[in-house]
Amino acid sequence: VLRSLVDLLLARGWVVPCLPVLLRQTVAGALGTASHGSSLQHGTLSDMVESLVLVRTDKRRGVIECVDTAAEVGGGEEEEEEEKGEAEVEAERKRLGELLQAGRVSVGRVGVLVEIRLQAVKTYRVHRLEAKVSMDAVQEGVREVIARYAVPYDHC
Repeated sequence: VLRSLVDLLLARGWVVPCLPVLLRQTVAGALGTASHGSSLQHGTLSDMVESLVLVRTDKRRGVIECVDTAAEVGGGEEEEEEEKGEAEVEAERKRLGELLQAGRVSVGRVGVLVEIRLQAVKTYRVHRLEAKVSMDAVQEGVREVIARYAVPYDHC
């Protein structure tokens, strides 16, 4: 669960830049919807995924495949490199990149996440300010934030 991840990182002086408020959910569950931990500066928790390993099946062929999106493509033995053409290596890089994007927000549709590598940063302090404001002030503030920061969301 996210609480265990937070405790593990904090003990080492690290933190994930954006986390949801509720930490009782699994990491994969929080990632699957790209709705947790969102902020204008850091994006969602799903945006923090650097690589993942997923197990997927092909029902038509009955094949189980384990995909590591951090795998080096075309960087193996010299004989393997000679067998793979430049176009084939580039196609595999593209496939792994697409699987990483899909796996970030898959709701389990592209496979089961078995390993996730998240971006972490050194622990920092967050300052919180609470104030009572009128509904009119809230609405005006929202309009201002949208005008200043709204950009098309291009996660996948």
